[in-house]
Amino acid sequence: MTSFRLHLNRSLGIAIQSYLIKIWALFFVINCIQAESEDSTHTSLQELVLNNRYSLKIENNNLSHEGGIKLLNEAKKVDLFMFGENHGIKEIAQLSQVIYSEISKKSPRILVTEIGPTTAREVWELMGSKAYEEFMGKGMNLYAVPFFFLEQEVPLLYQVKNSFSETDQALWGLDQEFMAGAPIILRRLEKLAKTGAEISIVNKAYRQDFLNPFMIGMGNGKILYELQNVFSKSESKEARNITEQLLHSFKIYQANSDGRHRWSNETRETLMMSNFEQYVSEYKDSIPPMYFKLGSFHLHKGTSPTVREALGYRLYKWAKERNKTTLNVFVDAVDGKTINPLTGLKTTLKSKSSWKASVFNGMLLNNQPTLFDLRPLKKHLELANIPRNMRLMINGYDYLILFPKAEAQNFLQGTLVTYGYGIPILLFVSIIVIILVKWFIKILKRYGRKHQRKIQ
Repeated sequence: MTSFRLHLNRSLGIAIQSYLIKIWALFFVINCIQAESEDSTHTSLQELVLNNRYSLKIENNNLSHEGGIKLLNEAKKVDLFMFGENHGIKEIAQLSQVIYSEISKKSPRILVTEIGPTTAREVWELMGSKAYEEFMGKGMNLYAVPFFFLEQEVPLLYQVKNSFSETDQALWGLDQEFMAGAPIILRRLEKLAKTGAEISIVNKAYRQDFLNPFMIGMGNGKILYELQNVFSKSESKEARNITEQLLHSFKIYQANSDGRHRWSNETRETLMMSNFEQYVSEYKDSIPPMYFKLGSFHLHKGTSPTVREALGYRLYKWAKERNKTTLNVFVDAVDGKTINPLTGLKTTLKSKSSWKASVFNGMLLNNQPTLFDLRPLKKHLELANIPRNMRLMINGYDYLILFPKAEAQNFLQGTLVTYGYGIPILLFVSIIVIILVKWFIKILKRYGRKHQRKIQ
């Protein structure tokens, strides 16, 4: 009986082992087939990248080589040209100016940017009186205009200003008002303030801004509610709109700080589209050609890494309904440095690792700036084993321009804190140091007295 059981157990063991070997073999074959399929898909995608890349070069403020000519020929024909960038890179700023200049020769294009509407109006006015740099050099004003506080970005503003008449407002701001934008917005409200209460609350806001330069995005927002309350009775519709925009901007920032990122991002994109439609509504006869210059996530022609419908997709639908044409270009670098606009420090590009792991790794022609036509790649994405963000980028843009190495931009005065604001900061720090020194001396004296008593 015992030998029978042993024989039975041995037979069952052999049968189970044989069954497991067959399952393992089946999985091995399936994985090999899948890996081969993925490799062939990746190879075909690489081949498409190789066959749709073009050299590009900036020479004497002109875009040359095959890629430059190809891009400009197409860009000149479209109504809405969208330049989605990685902020803070010198080479990208230079490229933006060259493209704007080339495609605006026949008819100057409206510059559509990532700043607020009130900020855009004041910047345009300051540039008309040649006072922009002077304003930016005072106090904490340098930080008031996002990305146009960088030295290499300012020439584009003057390029646009010089292309239009004094009466044209050719700088559009679609975004929420910047968290540190109070100085330039209060400058506008100060002009619109008429009553004693309005003048008083603007002055109070200036004082609050000195203590909290980020009051549009940080803090309890009390002063913004006060501004809105006082100006809600104003005869000026513009003043009422400005204070409402400030409060709306604050709520978007607060939602992001509270972890409600999805609501914050979606609300921001909706606000951008609403501001765009407001600008366009003033052009009854014909819509002018436009040049959009915003962060890359905003100009995705579809879903972006942060929102379901990016501004670029909304603009694409808007244009299509009106028989207008669009062209979306994403510009980045695969290596190098950028500038952190919050700290003023030069940092390594965050996108460096993404590009190295992508199908574009090693694809730059002669390690020079390269233009990639992404449209032939789109139909091969479903089978390709590539990260979601890279997939979204290829689907969201028509062209990709990559620089091999990036150099960080500089602030207008070479530093985040202006000299005008540095003096009060230095005084404040000096006072704190004096107080601490006095406090330390008092402690030493008390310790000395106690020590003397013990000796006596």
